[in-house]
Amino acid sequence: MATTAKKINQRVRRWKFSYPTSRDRDEHSAVETAARFIREHAESFSGGNLPDDPGQLAILAIKAYKVFLLQDGKPTGDESVSSVTATANAIVEACRKFDASGET
Repeated sequence: MATTAKKINQRVRRWKFSYPTSRDRDEHSAVETAARFIREHAESFSGGNLPDDPGQLAILAIKAYKVFLLQDGKPTGDESVSSVTATANAIVEACRKFDASGET
């Protein structure tokens, strides 16, 4: 297993990202913020059934990034939240909506 992780880490270090628009940068930042929030506030999710696998956590962050997407300095849409518990609930709801939408 360690060999697989080592190979993945080597490949990740070679990745290059580009952001043709400010929206692209904002979305990337929102995904990073979602991932950080999920890791730092795991206890705020009811049931505490968050995966330990970094890949699975990344998938959750991608599904929920809109909770953290800013427009004019403010969170967008009805996913805007202010407390840790409300943010965790918004992430769960965003993931449910993503799964129900059939997006890939």
